[in-house]
Amino acid sequence: MSTGKEHLEALVKAMRHHFDNGNTQDMSLRKKLLLKLQETIELNQDALCDAAYADFHKPKAEMLLTEIYPVLAEIKNTIRHINDWAKPERVSTNLLMLPSSSRLHKSPQGLVMLFAPWNYSFWLSMMPLVSAVAAGNVVLLKPAHETPEISRMTQKIVAEVFPAEHVSVVLGEGAALGDILLENFEFDHIFFTGSHRVGRWIMEKAAKHLSKVTLELGGKSPSIIDDHFDLDKAARKIIWGKVINAGQTCVSTDYVLVPKQRVAEFTEACKRQILSLVGDQPFTSNEYCHIINEQRFDRLVSLLDGCEILHGGRHQKSIRCIEPTLVSVKDLDLPIMQEEIFGPILPILAYDNKEQLLAIIRKNRYPLSLYMFMEDSSLKQFILDRVEFGSGCFNNTIYQLGNPNLPFGGVRTSGTGSYHGKTGFYTFSNVKSMLHSPKWFDLPLLYQPYTAAKLKVIKWFFMH
Repeated sequence: MSTGKEHLEALVKAMRHHFDNGNTQDMSLRKKLLLKLQETIELNQDALCDAAYADFHKPKAEMLLTEIYPVLAEIKNTIRHINDWAKPERVSTNLLMLPSSSRLHKSPQGLVMLFAPWNYSFWLSMMPLVSAVAAGNVVLLKPAHETPEISRMTQKIVAEVFPAEHVSVVLGEGAALGDILLENFEFDHIFFTGSHRVGRWIMEKAAKHLSKVTLELGGKSPSIIDDHFDLDKAARKIIWGKVINAGQTCVSTDYVLVPKQRVAEFTEACKRQILSLVGDQPFTSNEYCHIINEQRFDRLVSLLDGCEILHGGRHQKSIRCIEPTLVSVKDLDLPIMQEEIFGPILPILAYDNKEQLLAIIRKNRYPLSLYMFMEDSSLKQFILDRVEFGSGCFNNTIYQLGNPNLPFGGVRTSGTGSYHGKTGFYTFSNVKSMLHSPKWFDLPLLYQPYTAAKLKVIKWFFMH
């Protein structure tokens, strides 16, 4: 599809017209389109897997497990519950308003602009798209240019399911096309997944029209182990989450905090799990993902400077592959502890007490996720109470994303807003608060003049 300004103007105009004419309101049509999307994805899943492998050597099993199956499950869950989500929701009414009743009415927002990243390009395109379509919006989707094959497949699938005026995919270099879109067109909702830098830029552009914005960003997500948790079990779950997609996952463990006296034992447990899950020949493996491009490869390699390598460290630039690497970090001011790693490098940090633990986490405040491997219930509660983060797990990593009933989102620098399941439907809906009063209802108490006795009675009603 052409991404010239004139073509985009015509497309946006057609989408606005389609929405304003009420063509997205019909609930049966929304479900029909979502079902067709599910069927079309299933028909194209082998081609999607081939595209992911071509883009950055992503294994077929990983593509199915982390992108295609979750999208299919989200669609099925949405179709099953959409009628309940959409119907007016009754809420309680205070005494002063009786016999009125109170309801929340959901309506679509209008034209939604979705920006998807490269690391899980299909999943992070489809998940918000499903919610936006379910809520009755028209959608313009811009997938990542760094994964051209997946983006082309996404465009193909969308074109087979939706009229262009309902959902369209536009392809092009992110910064240039994003600037054209946000400088020249007004969107009712802008949904962005990506970096802090671009997220701030999106917010600045959105302010021009006061568009609603949802940002899904990232952060340094820690895993924390206490004095008593089984280290082999913790290592298996942490390393699994770290080697999926070669660590290019916003919710994977960025670093691990381990009691000082358990660091050596935990390191050995991690080494065993790396060999079990990846093997000792990652460069020739078809089951291990590569780094997306040379720029990000070079950045990851540079993060090893100043670190003590405990395991791994080998890399091959010609194929953009870095083996799973464990490092010890003593200086928290090193670049590796100042920015999200987003790769298969795992710092292991020692701590002595919960105060030191909290201080380390707060050097990179507001993680997107946090994982606790703990037997100590008081330490669990301390972390829950004192650390601000978006989502997480007890005794696992990444699994929270598989439950559509758990909203996914960050806090402050790791994101604003959330989605998935019912929360996603609400995110892309305008929720209208409506008081329904009988036409005969007219309370004389509310009208002037306001005597002291009348105000006393009104206050009593307000307080009960």
